This record gives sequence, structure tokens and C-alpha cells, in this order.
Amino acid sequence: MAQNNVDRVGRGMQAIDRVEAATEADELAYVLSHDLRASARALKELPAWIREDLKESAIELPEDINGHVDLLVRHADRLDRMLLDLLKYSRVGRKEPATIIDVASLLPNALLKMQIAPPKDVQIEGNIEGRLNIAPCEAADLIHILVDNALMHGGDTIRLSCETTESHVELRVCDDGPGIPEHKVEAVFLPLQTSMRRDEAEGTGMGLAIANKIVTQASGQIFVSQTGTQFAVIVRFPCASRMACAHH
Repeated sequence: MAQNNVDRVGRGMQAIDRVEAATEADELAYVLSHDLRASARALKELPAWIREDLKESAIELPEDINGHVDLLVRHADRLDRMLLDLLKYSRVGRKEPATIIDVASLLPNALLKMQIAPPKDVQIEGNIEGRLNIAPCEAADLIHILVDNALMHGGDTIRLSCETTESHVELRVCDDGPGIPEHKVEAVFLPLQTSMRRDEAEGTGMGLAIANKIVTQASGQIFVSQTGTQFAVIVRFPCASRMACAHH
């Protein structure tokens, strides 16, 4: 009996240590990404200033050097976006408290703010119902990330659907893209991971990591499903009503 109590205390202390370590890591990521963004923005702006100065001096850069300057701008822009996403990752769970929201209003409102232009199209399929206990801004961020990820990798038509049971609400974001190689599936929700080569990827490799953290903070699960030519990211949350009962 005494040994069981000791074991429980030990596990409790380990859990506290993990939470404290995660908090410290988030604070460090926030400080570093916030401060480094100033340098990244300078790297983006300096090439334009140099070109203006050279133009005023009637100096024309050779085509190959112009290409190198363009490459510098692209990499600086990507660095800035990576730092911004790292900043977002560090602030998940800290921006506003969770509240009860309706999925039926969440999905169309989030898509409306995205202003998706043809030929890209996002379709909401079936009956959308259910309630989630989640911070509203992070719920919207989650939809933006999943839809953006599908639009980037999965073709022009994306399908959103929702299934609600007594125990959970399941959201699916489906596309007809090439999917993810099997050996990379487990890593897609880790920070700074992408299924494409770095010089080909438009994203920063942080989107699904942020999505994973948002879902985890809301006591949910996130995973991928690949069947034939269809790829889906599936998010499963406990029903808000069930969570309320669990707390009583």
C-alpha cells in the first residue's frame, strides 16, 4: 500500500516536471521567435534597399546575381513565416479561455474569413452539428490550418464533413492529393516537418504541429487516413456536453 502511494506520488511529480518543461520550452520559443523576427524582416528588406541604391548609382546587377538576391528574399520570407508559426505554436492554449461553440457556425464562418478564390473550392458535406469546448480563436485557427494544408497539397476541391455521436464530434478534411508516404505519416504532426523537399515546400512545416497542439489542448485526437486516392485529416473531440458531465 505504501509503495503504491510512493509510485503515485512519483508519477505525479514526473507529470508536473513535464508540464513545467513544456511551459519553459514555450516561453523560450516565444522569446526567440519574437526577437528573431526583427532580423528576418531586415533580411527581407535589405535586398530592396541595395537594389534602389544601385539603381540610383546607375549600376545594373548581372542576371545571375539578381537571381541570387531573389533567392535571398525568398529564404528570408520563409524564415520570417517559420518564426511567426513558431510564435503561434508557443501561444497555443494561452490566448483566450475555452468556451462552448457550435460546429455549425464554426465551419462556415472560418471559411468565409479565408476568402478562398476559384478554382479552389471547399465544400461542406452532410449535416454539421455538435458542440465543442475550445477557445474560439484556436478553433478558427485549426480549420484554417487544415484547409490550407489540404489546398496546398490536395488539389482544387476540399471536402469538410462532421460526424457526431453521444461521445464525440469528428471533423474530416478530405482531399484527392497524393497523400503522405507511409514512412513519414508519424512525423507529420511534429514541428518543422514537411512531406516535401525544403526547396519545394511552400509551407513552414509548422501547420499540422500547431493543429496537433490545439487539438491536444482541447482533449482531442488528430490523425490521418489514406484510402486509395483519398487523403483525410481527422480530428476527434469529446462532445462538449459529455465533458461538462465529466466535470460534475
